[in-house]
Amino acid sequence: MKFNDEYKILIKKGISLNKINRITGIAKSTLYHHYKKIKGRKYSLVYFSESNPEVVGEFMGIFAGDGNYYFDRKTYHHTIRIFTGLYEKEYADFLESFLTKLFSKKPRRYANKKSGVIITEFYSRLIYDFIRKYLYWDKLKVKSIRLKNFRSLHRPFLKGFIRGLFDTDGGIYRKKNKVAIGTASKRLAFQIREIFRLFNIEPGFYKYKQKDFWYIDIYGSRTKRFMKIIGTHHPNKLIKRL
Repeated sequence: MKFNDEYKILIKKGISLNKINRITGIAKSTLYHHYKKIKGRKYSLVYFSESNPEVVGEFMGIFAGDGNYYFDRKTYHHTIRIFTGLYEKEYADFLESFLTKLFSKKPRRYANKKSGVIITEFYSRLIYDFIRKYLYWDKLKVKSIRLKNFRSLHRPFLKGFIRGLFDTDGGIYRKKNKVAIGTASKRLAFQIREIFRLFNIEPGFYKYKQKDFWYIDIYGSRTKRFMKIIGTHHPNKLIKRL
């Protein structure tokens, strides 16, 4: 048996890629490439449509707020993660359903009790490319995340974007009848303010003196207008609880 053919025979026999890697020393990413040729894809691809801009915008807002991307050079996985607190189980349930409908595939979901978070994730280069079509960030996402081609985006998309961002990076203060969004990205902060104004909601706009962090908030009747126009899918932020 030639060495070059050994991995093909092992794949056909159903030997795990981890074991083939140990036997042959061939990288897992290379083995998986040939596995797909011999046996077809091990994982189903995601499928999505951009026909509903409000839904697309909401996903982009969710990722901008609590999303993370990581590329693992060993496994060749493009990992997309959304983080929610352990106390936000109902919203995590919504997220799982929302993402399953959007991408025609159920995400992986698990809790990290040590970090106090629920992680909802996909392995997908397609989703990564989809996100990069609408969002820009550099190595430090928290300080650089922002919308691409901001002025060319339509109102339904922007409405969904603010909703997703509010549900992940926003807060509601019932005693003050106030809602707010905070961000460490200066460009995103100014975009948020402009989107609010687009919907005839004039927000407060502040920068912390001690650090690069911006705070956009609204009070009173403007809060009810925000909830009527933008709304929320987060059970803890529903207007009925104000």
